[in-house]
Amino acid sequence: MTYLNPGSFLRPGYNAYIDTAKNDYGTQMDVGLLILEPGDSFRFREEEKEIAVLLWSGSVTYAWGGRSEEAVRPDCFHYEAYCLHAGRGEEITLTAREHSELYIQKTVNETPFPAVFYTPETVQTQHAGANGELLGCMRREIKTFFDYDNAPYSNMVLGEVLNFPAPATTVWPSSTTVSTPRQPHPATPCATPGASATWRGTPGRKPASTIPNTPGSGKRMPTITFSRAEKGRMQL
Repeated sequence: MTYLNPGSFLRPGYNAYIDTAKNDYGTQMDVGLLILEPGDSFRFREEEKEIAVLLWSGSVTYAWGGRSEEAVRPDCFHYEAYCLHAGRGEEITLTAREHSELYIQKTVNETPFPAVFYTPETVQTQHAGANGELLGCMRREIKTFFDYDNAPYSNMVLGEVLNFPAPATTVWPSSTTVSTPRQPHPATPCATPGASATWRGTPGRKPASTIPNTPGSGKRMPTITFSRAEKGRMQL
């Protein structure tokens, strides 16, 4: 967050990154990072907007609609996620048991729907590029909390993509083979850039992961082809 907002600093409480009241940058969403210290509580109640509350790291109690759930996630790079997705008017209270960081996403939605709490057992996870494709340079974990398939009532989609470092030896196209020593390399942060934690690889080894692959997740995408005339028009 600090990197994306030069001159700003993260502070306990809600840190807005995108604010529709000021400038939504075409997203039509409010996006922010909620930071809680041990014992802190924070309440959300959006009369006109649906909201997603995704735990990036820490230990938090989610409370809503007379229900309470505990969520623990040491970091977002090696552990699966917890996410609460609630409709307009739902009151949500978050209480931290340790330093915690949560990604917040909101948008206007007139359609009421019951809150859904996604857990490590229900989050769809796909391990892509895990079979050595492109010399292991496209290995990533793709997690989907909700989209138009499992939440057609929502005006948002939400997921995480974790990119892994390149292998120890990288072949650069259009040049001679270049051998580069593997160095600690920051991965793309979860859902949206801004997680304060940074994943670091272990030289010569792949990082351990507790995240299983979800059977049936990861749909095959259609291949789109263009004629030569269409490609010419796209380049103009």
